Amino acid sequence: MHQASSPQLEQLLRQRTDLWRARSAIRSRPVVATGFPDLDAALHDGGWPLGASTELLAQGLNWPLVLPALLRRLPGHVLLINPPLLPSATYLAVHGLAPEQLWVLRDASLRDSLWAADLALRAGCCALVCQWLPVRGVTDRDLRQLQQAASRGDSWHLLVRPPAAAAQAAPAALRLLAEPRADGLALTLLKQRGGWAGQQLSLTLWPELAQRHTAPVETWPVHLEPLPQLPERAVPVRSAVLASLVNA
Repeated sequence: MHQASSPQLEQLLRQRTDLWRARSAIRSRPVVATGFPDLDAALHDGGWPLGASTELLAQGLNWPLVLPALLRRLPGHVLLINPPLLPSATYLAVHGLAPEQLWVLRDASLRDSLWAADLALRAGCCALVCQWLPVRGVTDRDLRQLQQAASRGDSWHLLVRPPAAAAQAAPAALRLLAEPRADGLALTLLKQRGGWAGQQLSLTLWPELAQRHTAPVETWPVHLEPLPQLPERAVPVRSAVLASLVNA
């Protein structure tokens, strides 16, 4: 088969970032490195995509997964929309994120949360817009509008949804299924723009937990103080507690 190419054709192909060219995997889209070499290697563009939505299908947001990239995006504010739990301000401050950099929108209706995310993404004023969305009630049009807003503001948009949402089609540039492990997460790449999907990898987020989990029994902490002498006749627990309070 005859193949022809020209500078004009090459330029047109380069402008079409939605086309995947197997022979020349051009990495022209903006990203921020994840901080995990194995994950960066598995991602076609080499990091978390900017100007697009990333969908994390998990029971919750694991901050160690996003903090390395987030610190590269500072200074800037982090907007959390409808998080089920508030993050520990002390934990974030220890890792370089000051409390005043964190904006939280809670108990917003679905429509209000989508509106707030769209506004922040288009403005491009946040280092990260992280949004929790349910499985039901969110339309494909809603997700596409968020993707377009992120593209316009060149924003980092992270959608956290329950794992059950994996069965639904989504326009996000990157979709990851995250399952907890003893020392981190098991990730499955469900979809990525311009590259292959289906890769599985494990990330160690808490190495100290893995060491504790695999430590020999003889290294476990033990109670070295002598146990108290028990009375000959058993004393009811409630009576013993009352007696200790009276004698205190």
